[in-house]
Amino acid sequence: MALATEAKKYCRKMAGLEAPELDHDDTATIAVQGDGSTADGIVRFHAALCEMTGRRGIRDEISRYEAMTIALIEPKGDEAGYVFPGFPPDDSPLRLEPFFQTFYQRYEERFVYGAPLLADRGLTTRLQWDPNSPVFTREELGAVAWPKLDFEPRLADPQTP
Repeated sequence: MALATEAKKYCRKMAGLEAPELDHDDTATIAVQGDGSTADGIVRFHAALCEMTGRRGIRDEISRYEAMTIALIEPKGDEAGYVFPGFPPDDSPLRLEPFFQTFYQRYEERFVYGAPLLADRGLTTRLQWDPNSPVFTREELGAVAWPKLDFEPRLADPQTP
């Protein structure tokens, strides 16, 4: 409860503040300090979010969410626009890497496996890629410039019409 109260106080405080004028060289110290540590406010926010995630089913704690994530983005340099790998910590439930897998798993547990009548009606069935899709065959004009997939697609059985 103390974390939630602290997070609420922090959010209210932040809502009333205007962003300070910063020298361009100071922008890196807003979230990540010069010694590589994360700013206290972000650590507290991370702690509050950790208390709100991890719900596994509809009968589980209703004040929690199935999956949450937090990420810091590199503001400048060669890695500008990419996720900063140093936060959250590797053992955090809020890491970006497992977010979608966790989210999809909770969806399947609740709606696909947990409600078979909905799946039988085609309302919650998982969509699958056609293995012959132009995304995979890359035969379309300009396909050479398409980015490579950064996920493992769920492919339909080629034998199924």
